[in-house]
Amino acid sequence: MHGSLHCCLVEEKSAIIREIMRKSFGSALSSIRRSALLCLLLLSGSLSIPPAFANASESGRGGEGQQGEAFVAFVSAEEQEAWFAVQQERLASGTASESAVSAPQIRLAEAEAGEITGIAGAHLVLLWHGRLYTIRIAGQALEPAYVTNLGTPDATGRTAYERLFVSGDTAVVIGNDVALGGTAIVRFRINAEGGIAHQSTHVLRDTPLAVRQIGEQLVFYTQSNVDFHAEAATLRPALRRVGENTVFAPIAASTAYRLREDSDPAHLARHTVQVCDIHAANLDCAATSVLAPASQDFHLASDAVYFWSPADGNVSSNPDDAEDAERPETANNASTEPLPSAGEQTPSAEQQKPPAGQLPSAGQWLFRVPFAMRAKPEGLALQGTPIDHFSFLARDGFLHVLLRMTTTEGAAETGTLALLRLPLATFADARTARYQPLPTPEGGEEIQNRYIGDFLVYALGNPWLEMGAALSNVVYVADWRQPERVAQRALPHGIDRIEHTGNAPLLLGAEGDDLHFTRLEIAGNASDGETLAIGLADNLRLANAARSNIRVRDLVPAAGSGNEGILGLPFTTGSPQGQATRANGSGSIIYLRDTDRQLRELGFLFALPDPRENDNCQHSCADWYGNTQPLFLQGRIFALLGYELIEGRLVGERLVELRRIHFLPR
Repeated sequence: MHGSLHCCLVEEKSAIIREIMRKSFGSALSSIRRSALLCLLLLSGSLSIPPAFANASESGRGGEGQQGEAFVAFVSAEEQEAWFAVQQERLASGTASESAVSAPQIRLAEAEAGEITGIAGAHLVLLWHGRLYTIRIAGQALEPAYVTNLGTPDATGRTAYERLFVSGDTAVVIGNDVALGGTAIVRFRINAEGGIAHQSTHVLRDTPLAVRQIGEQLVFYTQSNVDFHAEAATLRPALRRVGENTVFAPIAASTAYRLREDSDPAHLARHTVQVCDIHAANLDCAATSVLAPASQDFHLASDAVYFWSPADGNVSSNPDDAEDAERPETANNASTEPLPSAGEQTPSAEQQKPPAGQLPSAGQWLFRVPFAMRAKPEGLALQGTPIDHFSFLARDGFLHVLLRMTTTEGAAETGTLALLRLPLATFADARTARYQPLPTPEGGEEIQNRYIGDFLVYALGNPWLEMGAALSNVVYVADWRQPERVAQRALPHGIDRIEHTGNAPLLLGAEGDDLHFTRLEIAGNASDGETLAIGLADNLRLANAARSNIRVRDLVPAAGSGNEGILGLPFTTGSPQGQATRANGSGSIIYLRDTDRQLRELGFLFALPDPRENDNCQHSCADWYGNTQPLFLQGRIFALLGYELIEGRLVGERLVELRRIHFLPR
């Protein structure tokens, strides 16, 4: 009896057991009385503990050398409601902060570019100003087919349909619809003649921060405030079908998790991954939700979402792991040598070392939520914060993240970058994480970065096209498999964007009123121990020209072999750098041929004035992603310029206009 009571008192330390007791018997019972009562119920057989509860204290820490698991699953809706009631009690008793988590303010670089075109059989499907169009392009055709309106007129201006995905003969349009009260998922069937037939409209209760099409599935990542003044049912992701349901119903195929250690409920958000089958007769979705601190840094990969959250004071981490993070072997034994100075092509080994002081202790959480149903999310305490969603690379069994290092209090340490290399097989074990300090650009915070082939390419840029912004002309290249191999090179212009065709970096930037394209050549065999070196393969200058918007994907490469392709870039002339039309585009697209060794200007496609430009748009009228897009379809070259679709043709090494159509209905 005494032994059973002792085991029972040990089990009572589990947060899950405390939640059951508080829900069942109220908060007035003392801890000892709850423990004794629980033991009596267990011994009498009146109460059984599910295996997930009984093993909570044992599974809270992995085997020797492993960090404890970050999450535990809610095994039922009732258990989730019990947890919810406990958090309400904590808020009511004043033991937790009352301040709510604000909605995440995602930087433009974090938002995905608007996908507005797709191919369904013989037709181009186009989403434009609240309408869906089909344009026949089979063979050498170029002619409008059908058009349909989306949603209902919205006087508030908040309804916006901005994402289009096409799979087979199904087109899916996604947007925020005020009249429907959530995120609309509208499916259409495209027939052989380009006819558009409405299939279904579903509404998600949450607003996604990112959406991806993976095969025949759509993946949504959402982050929502947890309202402890509402009902516990709001914890669960919900969906409804317009025309059949007037209220949201929780997604049946869903799994929910909470942090194993107690956290202040005022700092929690519900992070949810929802995977939906595009072709299911009734939109079939599965969801995985985790309750964790809110985040502004995330990355939607091909099989999981990663998000980075500040660790609040109530989220515990393994103190042994925190000590390991400060040990020299974990911190890469940071040196007191200065960073390399600007203008050197290849810094020496000594110059590659970071500033004085060791890397700071962990102050952030990195979480991973797999797309696969029932796959358990993971989390661990780490250092630093990502630059943006381009800073992530999951490849060869490792997660790589370019970080801006932070102090133990969470403040950014200016001038300190590092590349995190974390084995995915031991994701939850912080002691397997390795940080490689990297040379850091000086003079600003807007770091541009891309993983291109075997290299991480980064530089200080001016992505917002600010007038008079200080620009750096130094580019840095690191081998992400061996990040101690790093080089830098000064260019003849500033660096606003880093792009690529194939595996070769292509850098865009301004010099006065001119726009430059520079192709890099990277040399140095790692297996032979050669030093990394950066060469300039070619540079092309456009006089009196500027980028015309700040969309994430304003440079679109055509499919090509190896490092060869054709590039299209919306641009404007006659405007100083930083005064381009940004959101509304310019009405012109320049095309370039990019080979291994040479950049060549091919020509322009541009819009013409048209009296039908008043389209009586009812919603989704702002060209947030620009009104110009280069398109490369079925071996053909197009320019989408407002309501004009223009086709160009290469004659030798010059691009000439072949034909154009205006697809706005008369």
